[in-house]
Amino acid sequence: MQTDRGPVATFVQPKLPRVEFYPNKPGEPYRPCNGTEGEFFHSMWCEECARDKVMSGKATVEDAYKDPSLYCEILNRSFRSDEPLPEWAYGADGQPCCTKFWPADKPIPEPRCEHTADMFDAAASMAPAPVSLAGDGGSAR
Repeated sequence: MQTDRGPVATFVQPKLPRVEFYPNKPGEPYRPCNGTEGEFFHSMWCEECARDKVMSGKATVEDAYKDPSLYCEILNRSFRSDEPLPEWAYGADGQPCCTKFWPADKPIPEPRCEHTADMFDAAASMAPAPVSLAGDGGSAR
């Protein structure tokens, strides 16, 4: 890649394998217990998600420096706070997941206006349904 300061080397970290975490009660908040667990969680969820263009490889850090919206706000909050994130929880299978996950190869739909009445089945038209927190047999991933 070329910048106004000259060529920049790009290093690509190899994709980490999918792992199975120690199961926990579905619906409980999830917080990685250490950096290694966090790396595996990021590899399994954030790198596969459309919400963070840098983690999914669709944009560079330089692009995101100019346009911070390329980063996932959920992932950013995970580094700024020690409080559990409501979006990171244990799914029906007892494994940690991000409830706002959206596959990187699909565009994120525009959020529905909260002031507009639901005239159709919103669950069928808008819901991604990739993650379940209870009862239907687990994640669709």
